[in-house]
Amino acid sequence: KNIHTELVDIDMTLQAIAIRTTYPMNFVFCNVYLDHGLRITEIQDKLDNLIRQLGHNFILTGDFNAHNAIWGSHKTDGRGRTIEELIDEHSLIIKNENQPTHLASSNNRLTAIDVTLCTQGLSDEFDWTVLDDLSGSDHFPILLSFTQYAQNMTRREKYNTNTADWTKYRQNINF
Repeated sequence: KNIHTELVDIDMTLQAIAIRTTYPMNFVFCNVYLDHGLRITEIQDKLDNLIRQLGHNFILTGDFNAHNAIWGSHKTDGRGRTIEELIDEHSLIIKNENQPTHLASSNNRLTAIDVTLCTQGLSDEFDWTVLDDLSGSDHFPILLSFTQYAQNMTRREKYNTNTADWTKYRQNINF
């Protein structure tokens, strides 16, 4: 509620949503889903188009339905190679830490098809963690924590109850 965000208007046919925020710094956060039916050439063109619209400071995360050893998969497929080329072309940083992000329902095998990418300016600003509980999904939740700003976001207001005038308080309570 306390963090200003605005929806970013992105022109595309991918299933994606992007927001811009200024806290803890000015950046765009985009979540994308790459459908199994997308051809490799479509992925390359559409992701390239999306990346160009996000600006110079962004986090791009989502279900890429792609395998590549560089983000923790046991194999590399054509989709994974295409995404790797885009990562290189745009000088993006992969935040995945070689952990599975998905439990394949067909064979109960753990895979890493969810990928989190960011621009170089954001690379050291947040940590990437996979949570243990599937919470009813076949994808493990991914937690992105801003390291430097985490203290400010979790600080609670404290009250000194030792100096309270409890008699006056009781007299002024309306039931």
